[in-house]
Amino acid sequence: MGICSMNPHYYLDELVKYLCWDCEREFVLSECQAKQVREENIKCPYCQSDDIEAHVRVVDQDQLEELGCIGMGHYIDGRKDWFLEEIRKIRESKHN
Repeated sequence: MGICSMNPHYYLDELVKYLCWDCEREFVLSECQAKQVREENIKCPYCQSDDIEAHVRVVDQDQLEELGCIGMGHYIDGRKDWFLEEIRKIRESKHN
């Protein structure tokens, strides 16, 4: 969906909630996960059925930002350490 406002190296994925028609349970995948698996190959993680339907999508950037750490996304350019680097810089500047 878009770049996270707190970390420019983190991409917030759209979220898709699926319903399994066989066991009537729901599960969530990120857009990136669904593309990696290819949507036609997605199976219910509970009963392994392929009789599923995407029935809720979260695509609004503000809503994705509000999810914070429970949202799904991925790092761009492998920059998982960016946030920690920024915190270290702030701490060092306060001690100098």
